[in-house]
Amino acid sequence: MYWSVLEPSIDAAHIGVTAEGGVIILTATLPPTLKNPYGTHITAHNEIAKRPISALAWRTTVPRDAVTARVQNGWVTLER
Repeated sequence: MYWSVLEPSIDAAHIGVTAEGGVIILTATLPPTLKNPYGTHITAHNEIAKRPISALAWRTTVPRDAVTARVQNGWVTLER
């Protein structure tokens, strides 16, 4: 399955993808401007978890409720 991200501020050269034992791991290096966010707003884990699920809802090739998201210590885990 191929998913594309149309976000010009993301440099694909800084994104890594590995697969091990059926688990896909995405890693990324953030540009300095994103490492120091402005303001003090902290997004709740349940709000963060909704974002990838919402993006997947637009993919007709992904069955509804086929993927769940969990956030723990700043890590988002998508599970089938």
